[in-house]
Amino acid sequence: MGTEDRSEEVLTSSAFAQWRGRLSDRPKSTFNVSKVRRDAEGFAVLSSEPSGIIEEQVDVDGVRGLWLTPQTALRQDSVVLFLHGGGFVSGSIASHRKLAGHIAVACSSSVLLIDYRRAPEHPFPAALDDSMTAYLWILKHYPKATTYLCADSAGGALALGLLLDLRNSAVRTARRVALMSPWLDIGRFKDRESDYGEDPLLDPKVLAQMADAYVGDGDINDPRLSPLEANLEGLPDMFIQVGRDELLRTDAYALVDRALPAGTAVTIELCPMMTHVFQMGVGTFPEADEAIKRIGSWLRDG
Repeated sequence: MGTEDRSEEVLTSSAFAQWRGRLSDRPKSTFNVSKVRRDAEGFAVLSSEPSGIIEEQVDVDGVRGLWLTPQTALRQDSVVLFLHGGGFVSGSIASHRKLAGHIAVACSSSVLLIDYRRAPEHPFPAALDDSMTAYLWILKHYPKATTYLCADSAGGALALGLLLDLRNSAVRTARRVALMSPWLDIGRFKDRESDYGEDPLLDPKVLAQMADAYVGDGDINDPRLSPLEANLEGLPDMFIQVGRDELLRTDAYALVDRALPAGTAVTIELCPMMTHVFQMGVGTFPEADEAIKRIGSWLRDG
C-alpha cells in the first residue's frame, strides 16, 4: 500500500479558507429531495470551467451521457467512466461536468459522465445497472480502449459495485479506479458523528435518509450495495483521496483494510484540512488543483 499523509502541509491557501467558509455558512440541509437536488446543482459553480474540452451529448443505450475530450488528448486509446456523487439522490451531469472535464485534462483521456437513475424514484440497483450499461457501451464502441473508473462520494460505491459485477461476470474490467471521498458504508448513519472534526458539507442524519431512499427494499449487507461487505479479490489497483476533516474518512480507510488482504494494491492520500470532495474546488484553490493533477498522473501511469 502507498500511504501519503500530507499533514506536514498544515498551511492552506486563503482561497481554500474562503471556500470552506462558504460551505460552513450554508444553512444545514434537510432531506427534501427537491432542495437536495437544487443544492447539488449549485455545486457546479465551485469548479472553474476546464479549458480545451470538446463536449458531446451521447445516448448510452438509454442512459444520458456526456462525452468530454481534451483537444490535446495524448491518449486516444483510453476512456474514463466517471460516476458522480450526490448521495444516490442528487448530482448529475450538470453538477459534475466541470470536475469531470478537469479530470479529462489531467489524465489526457476522454471521460464519459452519465446521468444514472436516482433514488427515491429509482432505488437500488437502478444506478448500478445504469453504470454497467455505460461501461458495456464503452466496451462495445471502443473495444480496444483501456478503461478506467473515477468517482466521488456515493459514486465510489457504484464504482466498486460495478467492479464486483464485472469480476463476477468475467467481463474485462477497468485497469485502475480513482476514488474521491468514497461513501461505502451505506445505511449505517443513523447516529453517526464525524470522528475527525467538523464536516461543513455532510450531515449524518441526511446521509442516513439518503441511504434509506437508495436501499429501498434491498439488503444493506448486499456487497453490491455496501462494498465494504464484499470479497475484494481480483479488483484493479485503487487510488483514494480523502480529506482529514470529513465524515467519510473512516470509509476510505475501511476500504484499505478490506482491499489489502485481498491482494488489491491501494494508494491512499490523507489531505490535511480538506473537506468532503474538496476537489470540486478545482480551478478555485491550489489544493484542489494539485489533487486533480495527482489523480490524472496516477491514471495516466496505469
